[in-house]
Amino acid sequence: MRASNEAKVAFVSGNEGTTFGEVNAIVFVVFAAECACRLVRIDEDVAGVALAYAGLAAMFAPELARSVAGVAFAGCLATWSLVRRSSDASTRASLGETTATLREGVTTYRFVLTTLTITAILAIDFELFPRRLGKTETYGLSLMDIGGGSYVFSSGFVSSLARVGKENEGQGGRKNFQQKRGGFLALVALGCARLVATTAVGYHAVESEYGRYWNFFFTLALVKLLAPAAPRGAIASTSTAIAAMYQCALLMNGGALGEWILQDPSERAHPPVRRLARWFFSVNREGIFSSIGYLCVYLGAASLGKVFLYSRKDGAESFGHWVRDAVSMTGALWALTVCLHDNVERASRRAANASYIAWILAYNMQVIVAFTVLRRLDGRQTTASRVVTSVSRNQLFVFLLSNILTGGVNLAMDTTRASASTAWFVMNAYLATVLGCARVLRPRPA
Repeated sequence: MRASNEAKVAFVSGNEGTTFGEVNAIVFVVFAAECACRLVRIDEDVAGVALAYAGLAAMFAPELARSVAGVAFAGCLATWSLVRRSSDASTRASLGETTATLREGVTTYRFVLTTLTITAILAIDFELFPRRLGKTETYGLSLMDIGGGSYVFSSGFVSSLARVGKENEGQGGRKNFQQKRGGFLALVALGCARLVATTAVGYHAVESEYGRYWNFFFTLALVKLLAPAAPRGAIASTSTAIAAMYQCALLMNGGALGEWILQDPSERAHPPVRRLARWFFSVNREGIFSSIGYLCVYLGAASLGKVFLYSRKDGAESFGHWVRDAVSMTGALWALTVCLHDNVERASRRAANASYIAWILAYNMQVIVAFTVLRRLDGRQTTASRVVTSVSRNQLFVFLLSNILTGGVNLAMDTTRASASTAWFVMNAYLATVLGCARVLRPRPA
């Protein structure tokens, strides 16, 4: 039996969030699972599935999962320290493939962020999921606040804007334009299809999330439309300039624009429908304005991908430089995030303000660094498994499938009253279905 739409909305609303540390702890559980899988040399496909279920455990049983992860990670460090001297000579020769290591590390990163996102979008509907990890109401930090931003980051990091070299510099022709236009139109079509489907079945929607008729597919479409206009030689400065101007606009006149964007939907006064453009802009204010922030995330990720993925040469010394530069950049981004969050304006997913943009960049860079360095320390010249590669390279399909399954589960049962055992069963079946479907796909080219 389904719960009423009002009950569903109330169940996922009113969250004030958690801390940077707890959000980081979720991905630490997954990282510890990856460490353990690499230490015991289990099958790559099995390891990929284990990472997805480690993320579920971190959400449904956070305290226990972190304790187990801490013990596992400490055990891995102790074991590696004992065998390091004996293995140095045998693995030194394999430390020259910097490019391969980076690409495999990024593939694992994209898989982890995708599985965490698709896990959370259904897990939030069960009472077992901690409310503080759900999307925040106005300002604040939570696990689900980073989902959309991380998806945009992971797309920008490997986008054509990030790629360097003559083979990519000449892609501004008619064929490339048609491909980008096709991608934009496909996302608009998906957004419209989602809107029509959810309206037709009476599916619950939180208006304060993106607006009355806006959804994340429309945000992705807008970002995909606008991002290519950024000059290739100044992607980072363009992202920074847009973010700074947007943040200034949010704070001008005593923060009037920010208050307008975050105003409770029940208190809003919209222009008459006959003034269609103004009315549409008003009822979808969160989605439209947050697209500015997501555009900055995309461009920022593209500039980071250009520096840390597509312009690196092979060699052991080169990888050492990469680690130094990547850790320095991650630290700088975290310092900027904390500074903006504490002194300018608290992070807000709904407005996608400057502190939110910086947080998304910092969080994702730290995950990339962690999984890339782990793959390097492992020493084996292995490639990511089929399921990991397929999820990484078919993110939009996986995201769409998970949305469809989430809607189906919510229409079929009252998740808010489900027992703990039922929640675990449903989530296990859900993840098995998504990963199983993803595995049979042919991975798209990187």
